[in-house]
Amino acid sequence: MTTTAGTLKSSIFILLQSTLGTGILTLPFAFRSAGAFGGIVLLTCYCLASVGAHYILIAATDAAKAQSYSDIINYYMDKKWKNIFSIIIAAYSFVSIISSFVIVKHTLSIYASHSSFIPILGAVVVSFPLSIMRRMTHLKYGAFVSFTIWICIVCMIIFYSKDPNGEATMTMWGESSFIRAIPQISLSFHAHIQLPSIYADLKFSNRTPALMMRAVMIAYSIIWLLYVLVASFGYSRFGTRTCSNIMACPYNHQFIVLGRTGVAFTAILSIPIYNLSIRDAMWSFMTKGSRNELLVSKVVVVVMKNEEEVELKKLNHQRQEITMKKIYMSTAAVLFSAAMFALPVKELSTLSALTGMIGGVAVMYILPSIFVWKTKTESNVGAVVYFGVGILTFVACGCSFLGVVG
Repeated sequence: MTTTAGTLKSSIFILLQSTLGTGILTLPFAFRSAGAFGGIVLLTCYCLASVGAHYILIAATDAAKAQSYSDIINYYMDKKWKNIFSIIIAAYSFVSIISSFVIVKHTLSIYASHSSFIPILGAVVVSFPLSIMRRMTHLKYGAFVSFTIWICIVCMIIFYSKDPNGEATMTMWGESSFIRAIPQISLSFHAHIQLPSIYADLKFSNRTPALMMRAVMIAYSIIWLLYVLVASFGYSRFGTRTCSNIMACPYNHQFIVLGRTGVAFTAILSIPIYNLSIRDAMWSFMTKGSRNELLVSKVVVVVMKNEEEVELKKLNHQRQEITMKKIYMSTAAVLFSAAMFALPVKELSTLSALTGMIGGVAVMYILPSIFVWKTKTESNVGAVVYFGVGILTFVACGCSFLGVVG
């Protein structure tokens, strides 16, 4: 029987793992574009916007009795739009997996005779067993390991932040366009798809909006601090020579080898999280409703002697479970196809802009604005604000991807 065992601590670590990844490595390059001051302003604004979006998603998860982001869409929107946004979520998560493979390729190819194929194949083999997990909470131990590695990497970047040649130059407002930094910064706060699943996996006695928001506030405070440190010290080390992936820059220190290996490992650990989002989205698309449709529509009040045990029995009795055969087949198809797409990709900054155009903006800002609009008890001001943020971010991602801005 599938069990939920989420706690405040596990929720924080899974939020950290869902967010930390390719985004943190591109932030020094974003600071190169926006400048030190401009980068911090953008980071703070998008961090606050993401926390607000998480508040909306937690309320929507409660209202929909949802187990995933796709369940929320199914609750608030008709079948046509549900199918469209399910595809968008799947596409967004798929590109995120490609980003993880690109990170592995960039960081490990120099140790494989500059071969891109061998590191990516290794990532597929390692991530596959983790990607067949059914629940988000099953990945909590990997999330703790991933966070520990990121702390070590941040410390390395800080320790080696001094340019030995004294050639690095920094600017307060950047050397190119402020807009060019928006894709990297806005998409670095991207735990929105995973949030409903993390919330649903909490123990029944802990499953309250207040506790989940507490986890979000703690996680995003840590994330903001780590982002500022990596972006500032990474940018100060290379200045105008900062590359799109900070760990691919020429540090020329032996400990950076361990850091690059750690980056690759955390990227591999993030793949199962995105794969689970793809599975939920495609299951919602291919069935009449979500995989928890019966739970949403029929379970209104649950009277329990033993709260969590009775709830879990009802949930598992009524859920339309995906068979293990389908999980194996879909996981293999996703990983191998993402690996093939990752092979020719050269720059993470370009991929970040493409990710935003495909679905990041919709998942992070547009859909939350629709959820607020359709919630009669809430003010529509929030809906208008988040819709506006989404449109502006989409335009910035489009300009960056098409090369309109320098």
